[in-house]
Amino acid sequence: MPLNVEPQDFGLESASEPELPLFSPPPDDQGTGDCAELVKVVGDITQAVLAGEHGPARNAALLGAALILKASGRSMTLAEGVDAASSSLDSGAAREVLIRLREAAK
Repeated sequence: MPLNVEPQDFGLESASEPELPLFSPPPDDQGTGDCAELVKVVGDITQAVLAGEHGPARNAALLGAALILKASGRSMTLAEGVDAASSSLDSGAAREVLIRLREAAK
């Protein structure tokens, strides 16, 4: 059964279209993690979302998290998942998880 999910269904609207960088596929002997510019751009976007910046990247993160929370049974609906993910970002809990992961990786 197909599922169409639109950010507007959850009150996630953005006044602008996302500006996504375009990168060509990596050479056969490299992966996307070998492209320093791509890694920097993704890191900058992630930091902006974790810092509370609203916009298309946050909307995508919220919807992705909502789908994972719903699929794992942690939320009953996608709307509940969006609310939980939004609370995690807004409270700083998501940023704290990243900090703990970085510490554990040292």
